[in-house]
Amino acid sequence: MAAPSTQLLRQLAVSLRERDNALQLRGSAEEVRLRPHDGLVPGAVALWGPFAFPLAVVPTSDAAPGGRTAPHAAVAAASAFGRGRVVAIAHEALMGRGADVAGRNTDFIRRCVAWLGGADKLRILAPGGDVDAARRHIEAGGGCIVATCPWGWCSLHPGKGLDSHEFGLNDLLAQAGLAFTSQCVPMPDAGVSVRPTAQCQAALVSSMLSANLLPRAAVAQLATADLAVLADSSSTPLPPLAGVDVPASALQALPRVPDHLVGCHPSGRLDDARAAYGNGGWWAPACDHASLSFDFERQVEIAGVELWCVNVDASPRQVSVCASRDGRSWDVLATFAFATRNAGPGSTQNKPVRFQLQSTVRVRHARIQFNGIHSSHYIGVNDVTFLDASAQCPDVSATCTAGVLKCVPSAHRKLLTQGLLTALSGSDETPARGPTANRPVGRDSEEGRACIVMHSLASFGGDVRLPGAEVFPGRCTDSRREVDGCTVAVHGAGYRKGWWASTMLYANPGEPLVITSLPTAHPHGGYAYHRQWRLRVGCHTDDLVQHQDTWKRWPSVAEDFALPPPGSAAVTVTPAFGGLVYAECLEDQDPRTPPFSLRLAGGAARATFYTKDRGLVKGNAPWGEVEGEKVILTLPAAVIEDAERRGDLRAGIDFWDAVVRSHHRLATPPYGGRKERIVCDVQLSVGYMHSGYPIMVHMDFAERALDPVRLVSEGEWGAFHELGHNMQRHWWTWDGTVEVTVNLFTIYTMYHHLHRDLDKFDWWSPSMRAKIHAWVRAGRPYEQWAHDPGMALYMYAQLVHHFGYRALEAVMRAYETTPALQLPCDAAWQDKLRTWARVYSSVVGRDLTPFFHAWGFAFVPPVDGLPPWTCDVP
Repeated sequence: MAAPSTQLLRQLAVSLRERDNALQLRGSAEEVRLRPHDGLVPGAVALWGPFAFPLAVVPTSDAAPGGRTAPHAAVAAASAFGRGRVVAIAHEALMGRGADVAGRNTDFIRRCVAWLGGADKLRILAPGGDVDAARRHIEAGGGCIVATCPWGWCSLHPGKGLDSHEFGLNDLLAQAGLAFTSQCVPMPDAGVSVRPTAQCQAALVSSMLSANLLPRAAVAQLATADLAVLADSSSTPLPPLAGVDVPASALQALPRVPDHLVGCHPSGRLDDARAAYGNGGWWAPACDHASLSFDFERQVEIAGVELWCVNVDASPRQVSVCASRDGRSWDVLATFAFATRNAGPGSTQNKPVRFQLQSTVRVRHARIQFNGIHSSHYIGVNDVTFLDASAQCPDVSATCTAGVLKCVPSAHRKLLTQGLLTALSGSDETPARGPTANRPVGRDSEEGRACIVMHSLASFGGDVRLPGAEVFPGRCTDSRREVDGCTVAVHGAGYRKGWWASTMLYANPGEPLVITSLPTAHPHGGYAYHRQWRLRVGCHTDDLVQHQDTWKRWPSVAEDFALPPPGSAAVTVTPAFGGLVYAECLEDQDPRTPPFSLRLAGGAARATFYTKDRGLVKGNAPWGEVEGEKVILTLPAAVIEDAERRGDLRAGIDFWDAVVRSHHRLATPPYGGRKERIVCDVQLSVGYMHSGYPIMVHMDFAERALDPVRLVSEGEWGAFHELGHNMQRHWWTWDGTVEVTVNLFTIYTMYHHLHRDLDKFDWWSPSMRAKIHAWVRAGRPYEQWAHDPGMALYMYAQLVHHFGYRALEAVMRAYETTPALQLPCDAAWQDKLRTWARVYSSVVGRDLTPFFHAWGFAFVPPVDGLPPWTCDVP
């Protein structure tokens, strides 16, 4: 790896000097201090990012030599990612909330606001806030203060950690190398001095320079426009790391694996292992309850652990640490895996898994244990990084980084592949067969175990062919190559993260696909779209491993691949399963984003594709798409061509466009250019259908998807329902009504599009009324109401029956036009129901309180100035 350039060091120096200038005291007779009010105990902020630095460090009196408690803890810290900056404060009261602290920390807050870019660019985020919006704001150059008492949140949410989705803030802060911990940090009454210490910065820069990792780490961590020019374009982007190599000989890795099956890189260096991995796959075979053990020459203080793994269903399970020299008294740290991104061009299934510790710990030994489901399971480990907490404690130096330098020799891999194929066929003479609808495979059977290992082998590319992939998703109908070096244009202006852009191509399973990213004109020197998009092969996104005991197809058949930088050399990937090819958006795009082009050659063929303006373009792929103005259907090509022969293709997609428009007319107007996607699959992870992007449905949907006569006469409750899920709002939905309010869209569209009145539905019937009468006699228990979607929907439908669908439209519009901060997004369900009753009463001009009281919701208050109204229940 090249040494850090003078230009980069100069840029880093400017960044550090700017940090000091913004936060140090200038022209004042006394220093800036962060002061608590009486009894305030904040939490702590862990730091490990290359550009993370502490603002206020508190000595912890209970620290002892060899103990697990850090001698210093940061209660406020700052960092940067994207083009913006973030400040984390481990108690919201430190910002000056309440009379007791008003004015105490004004200087501190004022300097933070200035460093973050000023009040006009500032956002403040607390638990329950919109984390995704804050992330976009920071990445676009804004500033954000994230403030909460982390240990207080844990006490109010027993059983849930700071790494949970409900907390959410650490998922944002992790991108900046920060995280809240559950540690309690009493502050002295006089407060603590606020300034980033030069020692912390010097130690951090020194550790990065000593490992020769500064150029790539800086670019990968910050990804700022002004630092992007410093990237080494001739090398493959690497995971963001900062630390020193630990020789492979120091590791005791993967017990019970015979030595003759495992090879080790001769140099024992992390950089060499990465290079070898990129050229063919360095990995580690593992057994049941496998673990990686690490021994350090001295105690190190860590805030977390990050692994780059290649696996299917064997993920890291827990991290155990030991602080003593003799290796006794191990502690298990509760952990959670998050943060996913691609490793580099052409790579697949090489993902980082981060364990964020609840508090910083001092360790001499560490052990990472894995979930293994059987003895022949394989886990690929490319890199291990211990996230350093030295920024809190300057006397503890560099991050420890260990490379797991193990691989399976190619000869053994070939023998292993042959053995697995035998396991899938039952004999050496019978051709191997993977899981199919006609011949399912049990997850815990010998064949199921073979499928898991074969999938792991295939994730490295090469010549591993998976039996059954030619059945589903399938192979092109003939060997003729319609596409050889096809250039596809991707028009991604206004796309949101996670959206797919169709290329109208299909990749054959097990055949190399050559990807070239073509240069594109851009006013700022080229659009680096390879960082904002990736190639997706396959639309069947459900993973069956954890959810289904028997598989009718391979349990995970969708793959994604990083794009090479525009103008660089092409990369070759080998999709194991094949499928329709898409460009997948990884970051929200500006409406002015220019189009870009990809050149695909090799194992690609034209797919059957229909749009209203171009008509039907036939291909020889087994799957195709029908694209309307509001929805895209992914169906077997034979179904699409059959609908064309009947003359139903245009009428069929018009039907679905009208359905989506009807849903949007009721609520949640369409945003951007998003089109709903509906994909057929032979087996789903859960349910008969489920919502999401895409909506997943079973294959029987394909039979009626483009039959307008049948759709109009029979309806399609299930698909209407799942489309409704994609449009539900938390404002008027809570845990007990997730499967209820969704059907407001269903009955609305059934009425307006198919002319179905309420009395046409089974749940609007004498039997349901009898059930409700029994519920009333039992005392109107909420639990029964909340667990019976038909009964709960009856209450909502009564209002529709008496006041009409126009009133329901007006209620939804009232929510849509109310400022977001005034809506009960994260409120208790009682508050959401009170708001629903108040808004509905206002729309219909009647006080509906007696109606909701009759349904057992006595906490709903009356609406002044309106005449009361109710009806029989039912």
